[in-house]
Amino acid sequence: MPEQQRISFYNQISSNKWKSFLLMFIVFLVLIALGAIIGIVIGPDYFFIILIASIIISILYIWMSYYYSANLAIASVKAKPADRRIHKQFYDSVEGLTLASGMPMPKLYVMEDII
Repeated sequence: MPEQQRISFYNQISSNKWKSFLLMFIVFLVLIALGAIIGIVIGPDYFFIILIASIIISILYIWMSYYYSANLAIASVKAKPADRRIHKQFYDSVEGLTLASGMPMPKLYVMEDII
């Protein structure tokens, strides 16, 4: 049986960053295309104004989604920062994993059980 290759976290992180960049670029192009279509439908008098507005809106949308997506995800599940004293086992487990992998300690959150 052939040996399995070991997965590198750094390669996975790099791959995810490229995929995220590609996805953001596609969203940017779709929003610009939507603005161009709206500009064509409304008429040539407002085409460039609508195109410039769609460029500004798409840049703002991508910027906000890049910097605030983590906060939105945390808020959507009503997660709260984990208290080190209350969630000691959770902290110890994550700390051990980060030390073993050489990665920095992430911010830890807990959410209420839905059931």
